[in-house]
Amino acid sequence: MQFLGLAIAFIAAFWVYTDAKSRGKSTAKAFLWFLGVFFLLILFLPLWLITRPKVKLCSHCDEYYEYKESDDFCSKCGVELRGEE
Repeated sequence: MQFLGLAIAFIAAFWVYTDAKSRGKSTAKAFLWFLGVFFLLILFLPLWLITRPKVKLCSHCDEYYEYKESDDFCSKCGVELRGEE
């Protein structure tokens, strides 16, 4: 039964690590999130889900970029974003 709890914590922590990396976090910051989720799952998993950066895929350069509603241009390639969904 303890093994199942550790397996669930590891899977959740690994998902947070890969999600953090794909959303532009450095390896060190992603690993800190991994440790937080692994050791304090009940606290850090909801915290990550609330605070994780919002990203979209640019249709021009196929790169993920962090966005805000007021952004007019992709931060990676500079193409205009108005009209993209």
